Amino acid sequence: MNFLVRICVLVLFSSVNCVAYGLDGSFILTGQVVNEQGEGVGGVKLYLATEANPVRIEQGLKIVDSGNGQGLTKANGRFVMQGVGDRWGLIAIKEGGGIGGHEGCATIGKEDFLANGKKIVLKAWSELGVKFKLRDEIGADKKIGMSWTLRSKVGEMWVTGDFEGKTDEHGHLSLGKCFAGQYSVGHLSSEKGYGKQIGHGPSIIVRVDDGEKKVVALGGGGVIVRGRLQLNDGWRKGWGRSAFLRVSRKLPKELDVTKHFPLDLQESIGEERYLKLEVWKNTKEGAEYIGKLDHYAETQSDYISVALGDEGEFLIEDLQPGTYRFLASVYQPKQGGSCGVGELIGVYDEDFVVNDGSNDEIDMGVVELNPIVSVKVGEDAPYFERKDLDGRVVNITDFKGKNVGLVFWGRTCSPPNEQMKKLNKVWDRFGVREDFVMVGMNHEPESLALKGYLEEHGIEWFQLRDPFDPNVGPGSDLFMEYGVTASPAFYLIGPDGKVVHKNISAGDVMYVVDRYFKKVDAGQEKDVEEEATQ
Repeated sequence: MNFLVRICVLVLFSSVNCVAYGLDGSFILTGQVVNEQGEGVGGVKLYLATEANPVRIEQGLKIVDSGNGQGLTKANGRFVMQGVGDRWGLIAIKEGGGIGGHEGCATIGKEDFLANGKKIVLKAWSELGVKFKLRDEIGADKKIGMSWTLRSKVGEMWVTGDFEGKTDEHGHLSLGKCFAGQYSVGHLSSEKGYGKQIGHGPSIIVRVDDGEKKVVALGGGGVIVRGRLQLNDGWRKGWGRSAFLRVSRKLPKELDVTKHFPLDLQESIGEERYLKLEVWKNTKEGAEYIGKLDHYAETQSDYISVALGDEGEFLIEDLQPGTYRFLASVYQPKQGGSCGVGELIGVYDEDFVVNDGSNDEIDMGVVELNPIVSVKVGEDAPYFERKDLDGRVVNITDFKGKNVGLVFWGRTCSPPNEQMKKLNKVWDRFGVREDFVMVGMNHEPESLALKGYLEEHGIEWFQLRDPFDPNVGPGSDLFMEYGVTASPAFYLIGPDGKVVHKNISAGDVMYVVDRYFKKVDAGQEKDVEEEATQ
């Protein structure tokens, strides 16, 4: 069998308050790169990785996205470079002999860089290789694409990368040079007959030290799970490009949050929950639980994204004993360039168990997804009852008789700063109207503080919480009932409670709302309704 294995790489960095900021948040960074004997090393390439602009690395450590700053050391190892942002880390790469005759690499977070006297110590390159053992041994000369996730000792900024190569006569694939750190290595596999990836197994965790050469085995010993998705008694060929299947291992009972979080923490929401959680993490009980949770996350695969064949078929390899969540969702093809997908049309969300001593294979047969029907323009807006940032319960009837601009949004897809500026302009212009209210429906997890972000970006319109994690599900019930396809997405609801417009991108909201109110003010409400339903 021919296999195409795709394996991702993230280097994480830490943060402290920055010094030497300009008015625009930029700063000048000075420092020195030295070898392990303390001698300055010239010709070292430096890259600044920030939270908003991670560095991307491709084959052979070729930098294709340099984040928001880069530099080169002089013969004495000194460097000056400019950056922007408060959270950042540095990547140092020295190839070949060159100036100073040294070769090596380093990654360092902002806090460690400043604590180390603004010095970066080059270390020897590490090497990592993978031996694949899936349904069949992978022999020589098989083309394999890989990516990997690297967690360094310091934590928040990241570097992503890809690698592609061919296996040797032993079925080994060498990634070649790599940074030291803790790697999470996974795979995607495909058979030639399908022409695309159809299988995905869990990742393994491996630690690579400075200068170490390591080969790890991937696959073997687990259970194969296969089956086929179906919606409305069939499967359209194009659905495979807008369908998602994710299998995630569920937390063991001893790590269940509800058994560890204090009751007042479980019952709090929003900013209050965030502050209480930060305090509780510093208690003995909290620190012990978070430590166990972090250890579990570092030693177990979080989730597996499974690609689908043209007929909805799937294959998941090497699942170890445990309880798994099987979540499949199918969307209409994506429209426009917004962050998101098309409208959700089907979902299946159930648990399944891989027992100790299970057979080599579990055949789930045909998995029938539950069809999802969302609200259409001209229909009554789905009822909602949610809490605001202060914990007060608000429902849709509280806005009866008003035109409601309902905005589904969050920061989990990408920073929506520019989109929120456009929405702020809509509120600045139309918020003075007594017949108009704008309501944000924020879908971020409640552990994320929101008030500070709203104040920083001058967002004064009303906010409600509808938390869910888009990385583990298609959305909340409300998200699905409204058929939200992007973030942010704007809905206009008339004073009669009917949906006038849905899924409007931030850039189009001003035009849509302006046109709507011009017709309302001219007494042409009927024209507005008829136009919206066409």
